[in-house]
Amino acid sequence: MSDHGSSGAGALSVYAYPWDVTGDPAALDVLTSMDADRVVLAAAYHSVRAATPRHPRHKVVDARWSAIYAPFRREAFAALPIAPRAPGGWVTEGAFARARRSIAEAGMDVAGWLALTHVDSESASDEFRVVNAFGDVYAYALCPSHDAVIEYASTVVRETVDAGELSSIVVEAWSQLGVAHVSQHDKTSTAGWTAADLQLLSICFCIACRRLHLAQGADVDALRAAVRASVGSARAQSVRDEWGAVVLAARTRSRRRMLSAILPAAHDAGAARVELHVDDDPWATGPCGPIGTDDDVAAGVAAVVAPAWSPGAVAVERVRRLSQSHREVAAYVSALGTESAEALAMFWEELIAAGAGSLHLYHFGLASADRIATAIAARAAIRERTH
Repeated sequence: MSDHGSSGAGALSVYAYPWDVTGDPAALDVLTSMDADRVVLAAAYHSVRAATPRHPRHKVVDARWSAIYAPFRREAFAALPIAPRAPGGWVTEGAFARARRSIAEAGMDVAGWLALTHVDSESASDEFRVVNAFGDVYAYALCPSHDAVIEYASTVVRETVDAGELSSIVVEAWSQLGVAHVSQHDKTSTAGWTAADLQLLSICFCIACRRLHLAQGADVDALRAAVRASVGSARAQSVRDEWGAVVLAARTRSRRRMLSAILPAAHDAGAARVELHVDDDPWATGPCGPIGTDDDVAAGVAAVVAPAWSPGAVAVERVRRLSQSHREVAAYVSALGTESAEALAMFWEELIAAGAGSLHLYHFGLASADRIATAIAARAAIRERTH
């Protein structure tokens, strides 16, 4: 399988769920018309209620728990305290393998799309999840400070690459998730929390994180008390600044250990490329993990994928900054907005000019026919101007 879809100016990777492709006779033709070089197909993904507006057999898919869609061996997880789940009746058995095969036969590369720490099923006890200073457990977030979580993640990577016959993977949610959770019927946006409040509420106090803080000589009880007393107050920013070095050092150690496990697991299983969703904000918690400019562990990463869903200078500058410290940067763009084809094309061209070697487009199955047509027109406009 070639890697032509993963690098090169303007190359396009399109994200999709297995159910977007299976059962839709038109799916491959649409992907071809999008001039997609590669499809990033969900291989291990969290729960989601997904619209499928163009699918002939269904209009909504309710994936009720985190599941591994690629083939995997259950016995590989037998000794671990965290066990993966297969998907339920929302997708037919073997859908990932069939989708992967049909996409490859249509001449496009296929990468596995993995969400590693965003696991919201009953596959793990609360012991391994992120816990804030108030003792609230974030049931969707495995904490990567735990050895068991790192071992689980590396096993997911190894199994999906091997059994899924994947030559490349794109990984999100590989570091710590925080209080923000764009899923379920989330009711946290009305709290009026500032950026500093959100950062404080995203500090983890699980047993593994407490040990990391103690190892640095930090007073964990004092940190917890400071967070509890300052969330929602004018002191939140100063408390964040006071304790920032301790918190970020612990997170850095966790994410480095995670990368040190999942990268060899992927390469040993046969993946030639591993790409990471990243943010250059050291306080980032979510699907895009923070990445350091001098991070030697990241040398095994083929490309970093920068969030660029919202057109504008912020996304362009993020790509520019990352391109100065990483040899290959992709821009994660959206087909779900309201921009015109010309506006979308101009934004994508700005990202490419800022250093994006390729575009990652979200999302094939969620987009309406009009939005797909807009993306196709934007892609064509760029091709016409650059060839």
